Amino acid sequence: MPTPATAPQQQVLRFHGHQHLRQRLLLATLSGKPVRIDRIRPSNPSGDQGAALVDGPEDHSGLMDYEVSFLRLLEKVTNGSTVEISYSGSAFIYRPGVITGGAVQHDCPPSRAIGYFLEPMVALAPFAKQPLRLTLTGVTNNNVDVGVDLIRTVLLPTLRRFLPASAAASGGSLDLRIVRRGLLPLGGGEVTFQCPTVRGLVAPSAAGAGPAPLGEGGRRQQPTGPAGTAHAALATEPGQPRRAVRRVRGVAYAARVAPATAGRVADAARAVLTRFLPDVYVYVDAARGAEAGRSPGYGCALVAESLGTHLHSAETTVHPRRAAAETAAEEEAAPTAAGPTAEAGVEEMLAGTAAGSGSKRPRLEVEVDAAGGVAAAADSDDDGDEADSDGAGSPGARTQEEFLTQRFRFATPEALGVRCARQLLSEIAKGGCVDTVSQWLVVLMLALGPEGDVGRVRVGGSGVGGFLAQFLRDVRSFLGVEFRIAADRDAGEVVLTCVGCGYVNVNKAVA
Repeated sequence: MPTPATAPQQQVLRFHGHQHLRQRLLLATLSGKPVRIDRIRPSNPSGDQGAALVDGPEDHSGLMDYEVSFLRLLEKVTNGSTVEISYSGSAFIYRPGVITGGAVQHDCPPSRAIGYFLEPMVALAPFAKQPLRLTLTGVTNNNVDVGVDLIRTVLLPTLRRFLPASAAASGGSLDLRIVRRGLLPLGGGEVTFQCPTVRGLVAPSAAGAGPAPLGEGGRRQQPTGPAGTAHAALATEPGQPRRAVRRVRGVAYAARVAPATAGRVADAARAVLTRFLPDVYVYVDAARGAEAGRSPGYGCALVAESLGTHLHSAETTVHPRRAAAETAAEEEAAPTAAGPTAEAGVEEMLAGTAAGSGSKRPRLEVEVDAAGGVAAAADSDDDGDEADSDGAGSPGARTQEEFLTQRFRFATPEALGVRCARQLLSEIAKGGCVDTVSQWLVVLMLALGPEGDVGRVRVGGSGVGGFLAQFLRDVRSFLGVEFRIAADRDAGEVVLTCVGCGYVNVNKAVA
């Protein structure tokens, strides 16, 4: 029965490259196994750590500032952890200690959003010695990492499925509060995360009613219906009742721009989604003063809840200062006249949306090809936007330079709302019982579940690849839990099955 090991002589697990660094540090902390990661952006193809560094952010060698900051955060939430970084920064050894929790404050660099640092803390917090009260400052929303809104409305309800009912009594409720927003480039946002501690996880079927329903403004309410079974919710047999979306909730936020901007984004997103279902509510959050952070910007986060309480999400953010600077540079190099055309296209899309939402409401149907990928979706117009669609949902799918490049540019706020709504429709079309944002968390909780408990989760056929595939390999390396992968070609989905390792929080026992 695995526990955070404290054996004096343990074999050091070795990995290469900067990809998947967070997940390996997370698994190392949970398993108590030391890890060595080298060849981190070597300054030359041979990986010689003694070679000279090349100037410039694109040719940066070794650990980036946000990766070093994440290592410092791990040191704050643990006791006895040691990090040994090489002179060139191209390799380090991490020896984890005891997860202590408690009150922790950390400043996140603006190069990555708060979600980059908060996601692993969501998985670590239940196994701390004391309830974790974490305060993070920095950028709350960008197009690279998962935003704080989706962590609050998707990741936390997913984690709540696996916590025992008595968890709240041991250290308060599981909650994330957005004190103020902070957008690129200066940030200035702040969030407060708190999580109770548990002795061990419970089977999802015994975890209660699952995620609470979404109320107005994306805020969750306490469930009033009978308790459901999360096992059934995570591995339901394919069928229309599971896929049917019953409602969509979201938030359109704006900081240091005209308050009407958030309303325009919300109206555009609602115009697209009401073609498929009537129960759509997008809350407007126009931050002002100290709550608006230090940089202007706006965005939208949407969450769709199906009849089986499955959650699918999407988020898009734009930063006017950075977009304007990049557009001016491109126009200087190659002048174009795409601006009026793009704005006219948005107006035409919205006009078509309004005309199409009259007597007959179109159905959202998904077709899946033989290989398990989504082949087509009804009424899925192409808006012609060149923005990257995978964003924070598929880390590892692009190179590091491409992954950190934010290419979202919109002629009007309405274009952003339309883009976010269609990203949500694309996420729904992928299928599965968990969306791209929360797949890794469900896989980890099932692996750490009660000993001998068989856990199953159904994911979209196109989701087992890249990040998730590597995460499954790392779970096997650190925890010794192997997942069985079975393809359901009729539904175009994949069912992942494992036997829980019975992880026990010994830190809580000595508290």
